[in-house]
Amino acid sequence: MEGLLNNLSLVTYNCRGFKSSMPDVQKVLNKYQIIFLQETWLSKQQLDNVSCFGVSHFAFGKADYDIDDGPINGRGHGVTATYWSKNLKASSFSNCDGSIIGLRVCFKNSELCLINVYIPYCSRANTDELLAYLGKLRQLCQELQCPNIRFVGNFNAGATKTFGGLLEDFCMENDFIISDYALLPQDTFTYISDAHNTTSWIDDFVSSFAVHQAMFNMEVLTECVISDHRAVVVNIQCSNLPEFDEELMDPQPSRIDWLKVTAQEREDYYHESKNLLDQLQLHTEVRHCQNFDCKR
Repeated sequence: MEGLLNNLSLVTYNCRGFKSSMPDVQKVLNKYQIIFLQETWLSKQQLDNVSCFGVSHFAFGKADYDIDDGPINGRGHGVTATYWSKNLKASSFSNCDGSIIGLRVCFKNSELCLINVYIPYCSRANTDELLAYLGKLRQLCQELQCPNIRFVGNFNAGATKTFGGLLEDFCMENDFIISDYALLPQDTFTYISDAHNTTSWIDDFVSSFAVHQAMFNMEVLTECVISDHRAVVVNIQCSNLPEFDEELMDPQPSRIDWLKVTAQEREDYYHESKNLLDQLQLHTEVRHCQNFDCKR
């Protein structure tokens, strides 16, 4: 890990529409090695647009909306895109919808898994969706089998919001830390509401402790002003990441290919799962609790 790979620069930016924010995207591509974009608002047919800056960086994006499905109400559903310098030994991956895509950066004796995340805005109606995404992130950690993991992007949480509490619970349960809370001033904001003229802090870096300890020089960038979000950059001291021996790593758990499962096997799976769930002992008040912020 020498030269360019000694330090790694990473930017996250909710661009609020890729096409309108292209000047800002060009600015960060000129200075930084890895860029994570959220809310690109591109359809599947428009994803080639993210490769228009192809001189120095590779690009990968995902979208959920297909133009062939007909018109939609409101903004487009294209969600995330990732750029990485062509000098890096890295590869993109995705096993989810357009809200979660990853980048695996490889070094001589270690690797770094960076996950680009967009979570729906904080509201009671979106709570189940948030919990589902946190479950996907937890499963992704198990599948990656990598000690150096960071989730980066627009979590729409904030320390004072309900989503913020759920994100902190996720971190405590899975040994992660919200790095930006530890490294940036308490009066930091990453979002400006045009409608209400208010600010909030909803773009985050959620890191394993090993990655957190390798971070330095995190700051909110003032040169990206087209979106209602502000870009945030951090540097990672790659040589400080723990090395690992692939031979000592646990094999990845097998996954069921549901397309190959017969109707009888599905029925057997249902009954076995129901039997196990029925054995769980829960107090009646817990099962029927309607308190949205209940901590039981």
